[in-house]
Amino acid sequence: MKTKTDVKISLKTFLLPNADKLIEEYVANGNRLSPRAQLKALELPNAPEIFYDLAKHGWDIRATALLKILEFPNADKIIAEYIKYDFNLPYDVLKKIFKQPYAEKIIKDYVAQGWDLTIRTELQILELPNAAKIFAELIKCGHTLSKTIQLKLLKQMAAQSPLRKKSGKTYVLD
Repeated sequence: MKTKTDVKISLKTFLLPNADKLIEEYVANGNRLSPRAQLKALELPNAPEIFYDLAKHGWDIRATALLKILEFPNADKIIAEYIKYDFNLPYDVLKKIFKQPYAEKIIKDYVAQGWDLTIRTELQILELPNAAKIFAELIKCGHTLSKTIQLKLLKQMAAQSPLRKKSGKTYVLD
């Protein structure tokens, strides 16, 4: 987390007619927003820009705000900036990221930053259509897959193998 002087903005600022511009400028200058102010900032029309600046300057973002951020058009850029500063993503946020088109890139960046994935998270990835590709990228980044996932991937690969022959009720690999 940053060690910059923690300047706080009053919640009354959000009542001003030009609050969106004031708060965007405030955050763009490297200042942080308190968790309560972050929730208020989500209601502003320029919330995507505000949260991108918060992430870019390395400030922690409340988990509730992160869930809302995933609905922004620039959510992938905000999350990518956010994880550059050693912030762990809560499981609920990761779970929602898996449903996004940019899931593969975010997960790869997340692991490349040194975060380890739990078995629960790996199981979520396994449900994605491009799971094998994501796991291959994760392994390249130095992630070690859990034994459970390794076995599930081997079973999937064996089931899809063109080398299998039906022998009674079991499949035999050549």
